[in-house]
Amino acid sequence: MIFTSIRRITLLIPMCLVSATGIQHASAETLTGTNVDSRVLVAMQFDGEAVQKMMPEGWDLFPFPGGALKGANSLLIFADRYLGLDAEGKPKDPASYRAIAMASLGKSTTTDEVRTFVTRVYATADGNDPYGNARLANISRRAGVESTDSAQPKLTEDWSLRAEGGELSMSLAYTAGPLSWAARESQSYSNVDSSIHHLNRFEQLSDLAMSAPLGRELDGELKIGSSIPELTALFSGEEKTIAVIVIPMYVREVFDP
Repeated sequence: MIFTSIRRITLLIPMCLVSATGIQHASAETLTGTNVDSRVLVAMQFDGEAVQKMMPEGWDLFPFPGGALKGANSLLIFADRYLGLDAEGKPKDPASYRAIAMASLGKSTTTDEVRTFVTRVYATADGNDPYGNARLANISRRAGVESTDSAQPKLTEDWSLRAEGGELSMSLAYTAGPLSWAARESQSYSNVDSSIHHLNRFEQLSDLAMSAPLGRELDGELKIGSSIPELTALFSGEEKTIAVIVIPMYVREVFDP
């Protein structure tokens, strides 16, 4: 997933990602697997106190300070895993599944260090719990592309997550803009056990579909909401959508540092 541990945050406008600058690498890295996904990232501004409750002790919520995600304090990552491979290149069981994750930046209360914490993962496959905070859920995705001649394609995304007697839904319909391809490196931490962290090296095709801080309006419609009990404080009716990033192709290697 596109999370990173950083000391200096650089927001890349075409990518709208947190760049991994200043990562302290271990002397040895162990490849744990690779995956190929399609993703949609929705950057949200939720109630700060509600998000803070999901952060680990010793870390203060740190909203994105600038760029395309400025003001967002949580990322919703909708991931359709087409193929997951283990360290030996063999398909995992299952090799394909869906997941929806949440992540936020946190700043140490004692130093200037900033980390990205994965605060919740919902997954359709049992045993997929890389951060120790996963919930088993039913997740469905319906996606469509309408392309004509040389015009920009029109895309649709409909996601439904059912867990704990509630539902989180996201519906997106828009005309795509210029896409970009880039390679990046990032690091992500668990909010329940800081010793759990992963180094990610990935390449992705991405489209900044919408960014309120940059004045980029969505050429279409977005609807998102939740009735999942543990997310009630987040989806209170006061939440704001800050940015939307559509990632049709995401290829990643995951390492244990």
